[in-house]
Amino acid sequence: MENNPASLRRDPSESVKRALRQEVGFGCPIPHCRKPFLSWHHFDPPWHERHHHEPNGMIALCIEHHAMADRKVFTKAQLHGFKKADNDLSTVRAKFPWAQPNHLVRFGGIYTQGHDVPVSIADNDIIRVTQDPIGCMGLSFSMRDQRGRLVAAMENNMFQATPNLLSDLHVDTGATKIRFRMKGGDAKLDLSFRFVTIDELKEMLVHDEARAQAAYKKLLPNFTCSTANPLFSREEIPQPEFKFKVAESVIERARTRCLNEEGRISLLDFRNVVSYIDGRKLEIRDRLVYEGLSVQFSAIFR
Repeated sequence: MENNPASLRRDPSESVKRALRQEVGFGCPIPHCRKPFLSWHHFDPPWHERHHHEPNGMIALCIEHHAMADRKVFTKAQLHGFKKADNDLSTVRAKFPWAQPNHLVRFGGIYTQGHDVPVSIADNDIIRVTQDPIGCMGLSFSMRDQRGRLVAAMENNMFQATPNLLSDLHVDTGATKIRFRMKGGDAKLDLSFRFVTIDELKEMLVHDEARAQAAYKKLLPNFTCSTANPLFSREEIPQPEFKFKVAESVIERARTRCLNEEGRISLLDFRNVVSYIDGRKLEIRDRLVYEGLSVQFSAIFR
């Protein structure tokens, strides 16, 4: 419990937010809502009566219903009832306003953009980006646990999650970030949407290429050097050359296809992903790893 009225900020700590998210099953508990864009309403007592961050007197609500609660549309008794309702079996759903034209997508140092770009493993789409005739994007993906259960998914920007499989789900009120962790498993997702400049994109590419170079140099001696019959001495190990000029290709694609009228690029960034395909682990962080296959610093355009 946080309670120092003289200096208390209205925004509660992450531990309080997490408890409030879990209490409502990660979606707004008002009947027939279940949006995951949650904010924190103080109602017993209200913030203007006493500054506090006592979870028993707070509730997680979507922005729309938070505004209604501020206007006393719901009684204290109703809000306490919403807190006690069993929301664990009620699917969280929301349409994300990501139908921007010409997104650039980044995952594990791999970049993709185009009208219908699937990223598939073993005939399973991991991520699919589609665009309608006027260039607006639809993002689709599915995240499963080791038993094949659907933990969370997005279909053409419509997100849904299964609360009773999650230990935490955080979606910011601006609909720019999704983060979830699975309960009793390692499935996870960190996804963000933001606008970047060409210079910021160049910095990301430099970072991703340096990381790929370091991984290459770390792994190559294990395959090319032995004391009995070396293919190369360690001084002669060839430096990696990315023949398809990944960085240059991404910059050119961004300049010609992705820049908006403000000179910025809409970027969807999968930063930390663990999912399963037929019981086999897929990891996306600084690279994509599946069944011993590792891919990093690549570009897929269509």
